[in-house]
Amino acid sequence: MKRSRNPNRPIILLAIIVTVIGFHLFPLFAAEHGSDEATPTHEEKSDAGHGEAAPSGEKHAEEEHGGGHGGVMLKVLFAIILILFAAKLGGEVFERMNQPGVIGELLFGVLIGNVGLLCLMYGGSNEYLAGFGEFVDWMKEKDMPIDVLAEIGVIFLLFEVGLETNVKEMMSVGLSSLLVALFGVIVP
Repeated sequence: MKRSRNPNRPIILLAIIVTVIGFHLFPLFAAEHGSDEATPTHEEKSDAGHGEAAPSGEKHAEEEHGGGHGGVMLKVLFAIILILFAAKLGGEVFERMNQPGVIGELLFGVLIGNVGLLCLMYGGSNEYLAGFGEFVDWMKEKDMPIDVLAEIGVIFLLFEVGLETNVKEMMSVGLSSLLVALFGVIVP
């Protein structure tokens, strides 16, 4: 069962590499070419209670760190792109060894994900891992369970497996594939 190769794979791979490099370099570019204009400070009411506004010398926390979690999300997005790239690379390696690509994608994705998690747990100094820790803390603040990310991963995996499914090959296997599918749904 040799799967036909997609002629666009080198282009897709190049696009992924350019995207990863672009997301990695974008914060550096934005920092170098950012505007030097002073942002207006927030005006507070005076203690006299006359309703007059007095300028405040302090900036709000939002103004100090750029107004949001953009940096954290960018780091997490970079980590996800890196894991997806490694998974696709694993799929290619396994397909060249005449094995299902999904197994290579799972193996490489799990390896990269767990190595990153271990580095995060045991004091990794990588800024992207620290950004992922900030992202997890932000999700906890918003009462968003980490299970949401796991479910999204499962959806992507099942979608990709569904794309690789060939109906003609399943029909040639016939009754045995039907029984495996039915028992796979009923038994667990």
